[in-house]
Amino acid sequence: MVTSAQIRMARAAVQWTVRDLAERSGVHRNTVTRIEAGNPANGPTMAALERALEAAGIEFTNGDQPGVRMKALVYYGEPTWSVDDRLIVWGEHGSTRWQCIATRRYINAQPRFQNFTGPEIGFRVREIVDALRADFEKLITEGRTNNNQVLLDAR
Repeated sequence: MVTSAQIRMARAAVQWTVRDLAERSGVHRNTVTRIEAGNPANGPTMAALERALEAAGIEFTNGDQPGVRMKALVYYGEPTWSVDDRLIVWGEHGSTRWQCIATRRYINAQPRFQNFTGPEIGFRVREIVDALRADFEKLITEGRTNNNQVLLDAR
């Protein structure tokens, strides 16, 4: 069972207001506030809050020191280059599927890819996509997305 402190930490991690959590969980916002203040709650209420936060990509950790962390973005399918020179891969973060896109301009601007030149980029796609995982996750957790798309582009 999650604790009130974990609920508070998880809500902060996904940058939700009390109202956001209340709407997504179906729990009244006054109840969310009371729970976060440490007041006891029944099992179904805590389970509803936990489900809503897990769907947003939170993983509750238990053990010696209970805490929270964001689930990692999990890729599925093979990454591909589009005709307009974008690297595209599908991923899942929480219960949401994302189309993760990185332009060649963004990739070329990254110092970590300076040694990937010309056609070599095409052969190292999986390595590039794995290296971009943290960049995609950051945009997702900050809410800088559009219609389940995450775009990395150099400007």
